[in-house]
Amino acid sequence: MRGLVFHVMNRAAKRVRLFDSEDDYLAFVRLIAQVQSVIPLPILAYCVMPNHFHFIVRPSQDDELSAFMHRMTSIHARRWNVWRKTVGIGAVYQSRFKAFPVQTDHHFLVVCRYVEQNPLRAGLVSRAEDWDWSSLTDRCKKRERVALASWPIPQPSDWVEFVNRVPGSADLAGVRRSIRRGMPFGATEWVSMAADRLNIKERGRPIGRPRS
Repeated sequence: MRGLVFHVMNRAAKRVRLFDSEDDYLAFVRLIAQVQSVIPLPILAYCVMPNHFHFIVRPSQDDELSAFMHRMTSIHARRWNVWRKTVGIGAVYQSRFKAFPVQTDHHFLVVCRYVEQNPLRAGLVSRAEDWDWSSLTDRCKKRERVALASWPIPQPSDWVEFVNRVPGSADLAGVRRSIRRGMPFGATEWVSMAADRLNIKERGRPIGRPRS
């Protein structure tokens, strides 16, 4: 698992909103940084949406991703229930997090754009960098709310415009197919290699704790 890039996501249970206010978002972003100080998972990109979140990460240790996500979502769920007085009513998150390996070539750029473009596709902003809760905005504003790791390939000089550009139908369909099937995202041969290494079966359950 170490050294591979993963597209990670999780959603709220029962389609509820995880974040209702600026304070909710800010508390979650601060929690990401807090957990990073204990488990230094390299985060390459992220976006926090009203009822779900995405990360692009590159674990440097086995089980680092699982440990990070367990700690972060457990703390957030506990705080969320206490704040809303819903302790004991049910799960906050839909399921265990989902993680999909990503090939570090053009496919990596496609997935990063997919993540940072999320609020634009959802109609929440007119420009992707106007959404305050993503790595794109952090870089544009030169903020360090979350420690962002270096990318495995160069970031295009026109990255902001690339994110705001309408993606090709094949790129968008490819990312969504990866999410739907729980499969790696990349070229055909690489997908087969990554699936074999992580023991992933198509249409099986998306991985949460891959073998090393």
